[in-house]
Amino acid sequence: MLTDFLKSGGFDAYVIVSESVNSADMYYATGFLAHDPFACVCGEPDFILISEMELGRAGKESRVADIRTTSGYGFMEKYRSSKDADTAYAEVLAEALSRRSKIAVPKSFPVYLADSLRRYGFDVVPVKSPLHKMREVKTEEEVCEIERTQRAAESAMAAALAALAASEERRGELYLGGARLTSESMRALIEKTLLEQGCEASNTIVACGTASSDPHSTGAGVLTADEPIVIDMVPRRSKSRYYTDMTRTFVRGDAPPELAEMYDAVRDAQETAFDMIRA
Repeated sequence: MLTDFLKSGGFDAYVIVSESVNSADMYYATGFLAHDPFACVCGEPDFILISEMELGRAGKESRVADIRTTSGYGFMEKYRSSKDADTAYAEVLAEALSRRSKIAVPKSFPVYLADSLRRYGFDVVPVKSPLHKMREVKTEEEVCEIERTQRAAESAMAAALAALAASEERRGELYLGGARLTSESMRALIEKTLLEQGCEASNTIVACGTASSDPHSTGAGVLTADEPIVIDMVPRRSKSRYYTDMTRTFVRGDAPPELAEMYDAVRDAQETAFDMIRA
């Protein structure tokens, strides 16, 4: 599919420069997990361009066989000459892309690098990532990774529910094990459970009362009885990088009438949607 994309646009390569911890495209293209930016060139031949420090690990982990280093293109010599790391890197990348003229890049491609490559004579064209389309269809193993992430989310939510069920009300506040049950302590419990199952999570929401109505407020302070407690987590597998998303609303005690009405409305809408899907 990527070959067809390059041919249809008359491109010599599709070039990504990014880290791969947060860039799904970069990790999908390389299988190499790195916090620091590196380059991936898709187009005969495919190769990645990394620092010398990462060479050993990349050789073991990257699905791209051709691994090149910035030192192999004289990065330090170029840096000493220009006194600027960005300028030196742009020159290195230009050399690595020699014998190519028209390159496609994602819309998130660094502006400075794009301008620098143009000064070196490259036709740099920002495009919608062709990898997005490729990533839409999951392999059996990818589906299994998503399912594993979802199982971890379910375990973490079950741990949160158990903590709420075991809590005690004192003057409207919830206590667990003699201590106040807070958004922070509940968040720590959820994220610890996820870590134990090979997942990481950030910005887990545990929002109580009026804070639960503020979209994506992470919540803070003691949890209270008879109030909605929204728990929203987005765990990600630490290695494969696949996500899931799970949200639940709990009440420890009696639900306010307005919340009960909301629950009924959402349940009715869900059942209607299920009936329409089955039809």
